[in-house]
Amino acid sequence: MKSKKFFGVALLVIMLLTMSFMTLTACNSNKVTYDAGEYGEVVDSSANEPSVKCKEGYRFLGWSEPIKEGNKTVCKAQYEHIEYYLNEVKDVYVFEQGRQDGPYVISKITNLQTKNETKQVVDLRGENVNIEYFGNDSVKLDNSPIMTDYNGCCFVAPTQPYEFDVTAKVTIENPIYNIVANFELHFVRNRIPAESILVDVWTKEGNNVVSIGGLCQFNVTLNPDNTSYTECEYRILTISRDGYDLDEELIEEVAYFDHRYLEITDKAEPGDLIYVQVINKRDPQVKSDIIEIYVY
Repeated sequence: MKSKKFFGVALLVIMLLTMSFMTLTACNSNKVTYDAGEYGEVVDSSANEPSVKCKEGYRFLGWSEPIKEGNKTVCKAQYEHIEYYLNEVKDVYVFEQGRQDGPYVISKITNLQTKNETKQVVDLRGENVNIEYFGNDSVKLDNSPIMTDYNGCCFVAPTQPYEFDVTAKVTIENPIYNIVANFELHFVRNRIPAESILVDVWTKEGNNVVSIGGLCQFNVTLNPDNTSYTECEYRILTISRDGYDLDEELIEEVAYFDHRYLEITDKAEPGDLIYVQVINKRDPQVKSDIIEIYVY
């Protein structure tokens, strides 16, 4: 009889201990607090692990391991932060003549808020960036003289065209980090106009003298030597024969230019005087002296 009483008491103690443990567990479970911190807010507190709406520039990485704070158990939100910035800020970016890389304007810095709080600097990739180009008259450009290179972080001015005035409207959209950023960059390349043209004529005979069926080579030097537009037009002004100017139709039969080479045909006659001038295509008011070629 005593053994039965003892067994009954022991069973009752075990049942009470089990219920206490379950109650304690339930209490602890109910006391878990999910702390979103200053970079976001909890949007679904009914879930086992609530979701978080992040502030701009932050990405939710997950919840920390439970931490005991007083009589509470707290899980804290962990974030990754991203900040876009310009490497250099100018009112106007002036490009020199010829191909030029730079400036490396767009970059991003990523601060990984992990246990060791490491920081990593990486380039902004082109898929996060949209760029629209506008001329100085605010007209959208289908073909921009400026382009981007190196995964979209560097603006590049190619060799041509020689001058431009362009505004780049940049939009950065990164849904992962809830980022939308807008800014404008102003790019200018100023033209260096030609001031004068010097011409040196080479012929086999020398001294601006050429034979029938021969040719003249025109070597052109523009001043200043960094003139933006160096393309020139080589023009026959007239051909004088026996004191009279030939008709334009006949001029084309006697001599013609092939780029910078003046070709003399077999329709030329000894004593013909060919008057030639070199003209800058971009600045046609800039011309060489009139050059006289003598046919013998």
